[in-house]
Amino acid sequence: MGMGQDAEIRIFCNYEQPGGIERVSLRLRDFLGRQGYDAGLVSAGGDRIFGETTERLGSDNLSGRRVIFSRKGDLRDMRGKARGVRLIYWRHVPVARTALKRLQDILFLAWVGRRGQVVCVCDELSAEITALPFVRKTRVFTCYAPLDPDLPDRVAIREPAGTGPLKIAYFGRDSAQKRLDAVLWQITQARARGAEVEVTVYGYDTVPPGADAAGVRFAGVTDDPLAALRAADAVLVLSRYEGFPTIMVEAARTGTPIIANGFRTGRTDFERLIGPVADLDPDDPDGLIRALEDLPKGHYDLSALSDEALALDWLRVIDGAG
Repeated sequence: MGMGQDAEIRIFCNYEQPGGIERVSLRLRDFLGRQGYDAGLVSAGGDRIFGETTERLGSDNLSGRRVIFSRKGDLRDMRGKARGVRLIYWRHVPVARTALKRLQDILFLAWVGRRGQVVCVCDELSAEITALPFVRKTRVFTCYAPLDPDLPDRVAIREPAGTGPLKIAYFGRDSAQKRLDAVLWQITQARARGAEVEVTVYGYDTVPPGADAAGVRFAGVTDDPLAALRAADAVLVLSRYEGFPTIMVEAARTGTPIIANGFRTGRTDFERLIGPVADLDPDDPDGLIRALEDLPKGHYDLSALSDEALALDWLRVIDGAG
């Protein structure tokens, strides 16, 4: 398998704040390799991403290459090297709602649609983007993120351990859309009402100011979210917006019950394709207690994320359809 500068397909990674986008970028590289495509990871600084090496963006000409990128800033890092590149923009988040940022998003998506392709991580997001003015609908695709080659069709949803406090995992980062304040409030309210719950928070290098609370443990950044999920009785996803949430797919892979609020895009697709989610109203003081009483049971269906299913869409994009 090729690396960065030698690979025919390059997947741009963010070395400053790696998150769910980078985790699925690593899996996309491996997935394309399994389909016979030479793909490598590249970043501006050549830093390691979740323990993986990325090739440093060099001075060579990228003309004729296929570059998959997920952030506007990636183009800034590429600068003139993006000339002659076939761009594949992997869109993970909804369009901004504020007027100026929304206009910037629309213009950017319209420009990319003329230079290359826009690949959305779920059907809800794709429908939102194709409804925008100036965006070429024939250049917008839906491709779900790969998981792993040995993915079972079904995974049983685990019951809570039943001994000691119920252990909840939460994955966030320093971002306004990741609602850590609401998570802490829900935990505090649940404990005040007698619920034996604890939350382990991942994704923060240090404890944010004012975030130290009873029943809350900050575990830093983890390179192994699947192990963290397997150690939890449930995972809490509380956000303003998502694409197709990586952590929910990873939770399904480990059979971890999911609690989530009604964030923008992705949840409806997840429940339609994969399985149930316990609903949480972040403004309800009893929200977490109600969600814990309604934890999902049964199975998660992962067949829609198999290599065979994903290849139908991804290879159409990689080979230049549209």
